[in-house]
Amino acid sequence: MPNPFDPREKALRLFEFVQAFNERRNPPVRDLRRHEWSLWLDTVPDHEAVELTTVVDENVEDESDDAEGQSEAESDIRGRVILRCGRRI
Repeated sequence: MPNPFDPREKALRLFEFVQAFNERRNPPVRDLRRHEWSLWLDTVPDHEAVELTTVVDENVEDESDDAEGQSEAESDIRGRVILRCGRRI
């Protein structure tokens, strides 16, 4: 049985308490509609400092029967979206 007065045990219990307290006080948001704020990628402003690109992942196999009824935007979902924001100097 661990010694309750061991400094390591006390520190471990303290961190477990802080973790449990934080999880109770700040529960993770699992639904974007309940999040404080969100910005959908299709509403990103058109500005010279904002660049939104999609890199197609060549390692993902394209299933031809699934891709037939999809639009170009839907097929790009298979790629990775990169959002770069800069600032003017």
